[in-house]
Amino acid sequence: MSTDVTTMSGAMTETVSYGARSAIAAVGGSALLVALSPELSVAVLAIVPPLGAFAIVYGRYVRKLQSAVQERLAAANTIAEERINSIRTVRAFGAEQLEIDAYSEQARLAIQNDALRQPIRSLYSIYSERARPVIQ
Repeated sequence: MSTDVTTMSGAMTETVSYGARSAIAAVGGSALLVALSPELSVAVLAIVPPLGAFAIVYGRYVRKLQSAVQERLAAANTIAEERINSIRTVRAFGAEQLEIDAYSEQARLAIQNDALRQPIRSLYSIYSERARPVIQ
């Protein structure tokens, strides 16, 4: 228990430290950018916040889809494991095709969930690639 508390304390201290450092760097960098080139500042502020917001929304969406894919794969693996462990019973009832179909359905659903992620990933890639030359 004391090891867990020590680990969590260290992680929290590092997180706060990194957050404070990043905030100071962002404020200082923004002030310097405005002082050196107001036009570039406007261009960066027109691109970076929407890209950041889209990245947050995209990340949540992908996390949700990835979780669904993992659940489907876990269900498929559970079916496979249970059926392999009881293969004699499956064969005794001649239910091999039924079990293959059950596994195939779960695998198909996992692939289908993963395919939902691709159009959004493409849009994010296009937007971030178009924004890169303006930011650099």
